[in-house]
Amino acid sequence: MIRVLIADDQELIRESLKIVLSAYPDIEVVGAVSDGTEVLETLPTSKPDVILMDIRMPKMDGVLCTKAVKEHYPNIKVII
Repeated sequence: MIRVLIADDQELIRESLKIVLSAYPDIEVVGAVSDGTEVLETLPTSKPDVILMDIRMPKMDGVLCTKAVKEHYPNIKVII
């Protein structure tokens, strides 16, 4: 099972990705958040294997968030 966290500031994109990914039995969407700060807040509980990361988001963009994720959680893969 691959655990996926979706990070995008557009709700339509988040929901669309959740629908598409939920069609695969070996993928579990563990969360969908709207900015980088929410990604960092949810990581300890969601424990994703992969983060689908938008670059342009409010509060903390995808580039800064990816850097923070890789510093604290080096095993999590990030797809921008």
